[in-house]
Amino acid sequence: MTGHHIPDEILSEILSPALKVSDDAFSNASSWTFATYEESTSAYLLVNSSWLRVSTPLLYHTVVLRSKAQAIALGRALQQNKDLGRFVKRLRVEGGFGPSMKTILGLTPNVVDLFLSLGIYSNDSTGGLCGGLALISPTTLILSSTSWTRNKAVNALMDALVAAIPGWDRLTTVDSSFSGWHGGPDRLLAAIKQANRLERLVVPMVHTAMSIYPQVQSCPIRVVECKARNSHYVELNISESLKPLIKYREPKTGFVEPSPAKRVAIDIPPSLDPFFQPLKDAAATVRETVWSRILYFAMECPERAERAKTFDTDKKSNVKDGARISLLLVSKLFLKLGLPHFYAHLFFRYSYLTDHFKNSLSRARFTEQPVQTIASNSLLAISTFPQIATAFGTTLVHAHMHFATENQAQISAVVFSHLTALKRLRWSGRVEVDLSQGLGANSNAMPRLEELRLRSVSQSFVTLFSQLQFPRIRSLEIDGRFHSAGSINFVPLVQAHGALLQHLSVPAETSDALGSTFLTICNSLTSLEITPTHSGVEERRPMSLASLSPHKGAMSLTRIVVNQYTWPSKKSRAVAAAAEWTTLFARWTPTTSFPNLREISFKCFTWPKTERDIAKSCWVPLAETLLKNGIDLLDKDGKKWRARLKVSAAR
Repeated sequence: MTGHHIPDEILSEILSPALKVSDDAFSNASSWTFATYEESTSAYLLVNSSWLRVSTPLLYHTVVLRSKAQAIALGRALQQNKDLGRFVKRLRVEGGFGPSMKTILGLTPNVVDLFLSLGIYSNDSTGGLCGGLALISPTTLILSSTSWTRNKAVNALMDALVAAIPGWDRLTTVDSSFSGWHGGPDRLLAAIKQANRLERLVVPMVHTAMSIYPQVQSCPIRVVECKARNSHYVELNISESLKPLIKYREPKTGFVEPSPAKRVAIDIPPSLDPFFQPLKDAAATVRETVWSRILYFAMECPERAERAKTFDTDKKSNVKDGARISLLLVSKLFLKLGLPHFYAHLFFRYSYLTDHFKNSLSRARFTEQPVQTIASNSLLAISTFPQIATAFGTTLVHAHMHFATENQAQISAVVFSHLTALKRLRWSGRVEVDLSQGLGANSNAMPRLEELRLRSVSQSFVTLFSQLQFPRIRSLEIDGRFHSAGSINFVPLVQAHGALLQHLSVPAETSDALGSTFLTICNSLTSLEITPTHSGVEERRPMSLASLSPHKGAMSLTRIVVNQYTWPSKKSRAVAAAAEWTTLFARWTPTTSFPNLREISFKCFTWPKTERDIAKSCWVPLAETLLKNGIDLLDKDGKKWRARLKVSAAR
């Protein structure tokens, strides 16, 4: 854009939505509202000098302080450039934060909305906040606390508020975001009443208004806004003086993802020729090709094929099965051309559907169809698998199967040789495989297999798949949650196919058994998932250091996921578990083992939201250690840790 200049007024309108904080977010009582772990909006200021000039007032319009370090940093910034304080119109303070607050309040004279949290711990200092309240004169006061906290810090803040309110000659709105004032700040209400300026009172529910209003009804109140409704019984008891003032906040609908367009019946005038047939004069092959293509889309074949890739059997398609059947009933031609599309992708969410499927396997008209997907969340009888492989082996691309374990049931290894088109297989069922007719190491069974997921299998199944050659396999997932330690040996399977894999998910006992050869074998991995081994009811032990220390650096690996879904609830066990993981990562040298590793993800925790919880978290020190090596630590929501401002020990 060299030579082009955007006026500051237009640039401000462009940047404002990205930097603006909504009223609902600013007044939200939750301490989690601004704990997003996203990129800081201050990054917009670094684009160029024009963005810096325009964005600075927008950024400082709403200031949210969530830690003592942030308060110190803001105080220093305002002291160095006193013009910045003029931009601050809304100030949210989620703690006491020491003497820096007096500096901040003294340098922000234009504050209109003031949010104060009363959930302050006894080791926090409110001295600076108390001393600075008289230096501002807000229009709106928002008080927030999940519970009424009683300690010296809170009592001192309450005393300071009572003393400051008479001097706040612009204060017309009070928002109490905690549910009850019982035994709480009666002196604060008395100060508000004495000031006699309150025009708008915001409360969580009607019953809170019924409790507070009598104490301030002498004020010129125009509206009492309730954020949520109470029961009809409570609303019947509202006093006559309060009832006309009550206003309920309309729920925010937000952005709604547009739904697929509804099919609208169009009035089509009757044809001038009632015997007209589309494509009547076209050649039969042309007519069938055109109608087949139309039915392909009408029966949602592309969408069902995409759905098959993730085995999403619970996701309902836009066109119901009944609607597809109605297309088959139009004519004999539609029945002939539509059946292959109708049966192309089969999803079974309920057991009665699998029963119908089992009965249909004995019908020649069904087994002649080119079925590409069979995905079932319900149990299939193992006796159906040979029939499936024989009938659909040349067309079946996606198979997601849960088999019931029958007494002494076996399937022949030869059955798998029929699956010549299969690309994705998800198998669940401890079914024994008869290896007496083994296919040998040179077998071409399933030559197109790319993804293999094993949820619950037998040792003979693993043995067979270790002997087969899968020249195209790229992904192997073994769900360690369904196998007790030592019950199934997956080492031969990883050894046989590891060199071709780009994605691998294994139990920790498998990677531990291979030790330092594990990632030497699987040297093409870009993504690795490990399920820690059970060591108790809640605990899972970390993988071994050797399994993360290949003889040669794994250059392709960029992501590691630890599939630990639970964390010990007992404090002593949680501390011990954290110590094990900390010890592992302290001894590990990721820059040598995985030069290109960028993230490690755990499934058992979320990042703490408050300064107090951050200080107590066992994951934060680990995340900061990994950050020094350029590796992000992600929680179960996929949020990566972002370093926080800190107060040095000298201060």
